Amino acid sequence: MVRFTKLLAAVTLVTVASLSAATAAESIVAGYIEPVRIYPGGLDIGAKLDTGAASSSLNVARPEPFERGGKRYLRFNVVNRMGQSQTFEREVVRTARIRRAGAEINERPVVRLGICLGGIFKWSEVNLRDRSGMDFQMLIGRSFLARSVLVDSEAQNRTRPSCTAGETGSR
Repeated sequence: MVRFTKLLAAVTLVTVASLSAATAAESIVAGYIEPVRIYPGGLDIGAKLDTGAASSSLNVARPEPFERGGKRYLRFNVVNRMGQSQTFEREVVRTARIRRAGAEINERPVVRLGICLGGIFKWSEVNLRDRSGMDFQMLIGRSFLARSVLVDSEAQNRTRPSCTAGETGSR
């Protein structure tokens, strides 16, 4: 029985080490401030990676609602720090109820956007809000970071968006 227990422990240790190595190989290390590229369109913007935030948020001052095929959509413009702009038309997938510490609950529309951070590309739900008073146009939360990005809280600009066009098909 002791021999079986030792064998089982050794197999478990090798399995855990293999899983950890696979996860690490598929992950990147990024700073807490990084450039990202948002899709469709491929606009580069500055983002803060926030492991304390559950979801991601994008600076949009005045989204224009409209309907298409009986579904709710928003048209909004994003301008990066270099003056480049991109107009998006995205379906509203839900409304998020966000509570900030010491503040009231507010509701924000949520759309799906493609986000490229380093070589990691994911379609992700992003809530839209006026972040004009914030230092960064986008906040990237745990829903994007989980299982693929390790955040170095002392580093900045460790990555550059490098996703290929084939990864970014429209959704």
